[in-house]
Amino acid sequence: MKQMLDGEEIELSQRSLEVPIDYRLSYKLPQVLIVLAQCSNRKTGCTALRLQTITSALQYQDHVEKLLEYAKEPSKHEIPLIRFDCASNRAIDFAIAEGLMETISSSKYRLTDKGREYVGQINKNKDLLVLEKQNAARLSLYLTESVLRTITKKWREAHAENQ
Repeated sequence: MKQMLDGEEIELSQRSLEVPIDYRLSYKLPQVLIVLAQCSNRKTGCTALRLQTITSALQYQDHVEKLLEYAKEPSKHEIPLIRFDCASNRAIDFAIAEGLMETISSSKYRLTDKGREYVGQINKNKDLLVLEKQNAARLSLYLTESVLRTITKKWREAHAENQ
């Protein structure tokens, strides 16, 4: 593409933009579905807070470890930071649109039959998303809704203004 700059013609060439893997839908979608499969059952589902917290933690092993340490022994560790990831939101929206998961209340999700089949295919492949599967299982076991409520309450008391 040719442009004029200060009376001179310059040529600009468009370069492809690399997208980090953590933001690619092809990576984030299976990750969200794996977490949802680990954290919910057919009736109760999983809250948006728990789904977002675990999915975001999977990006970095140290986030996983800090959440696990706190969940196991809260009195011995600082309140971990809970992160939210916009790529997870896009994956959730896509999964709902594709019928892989559904909303069961204003802040709870569960897998559909199609979503369970998709996760089953992911789980069959032992070489696919190995660390993500392991960490999702560990976090879903220890990072309960109760633990998350405690973390958010303590964080709010320690850091939020105008309570």
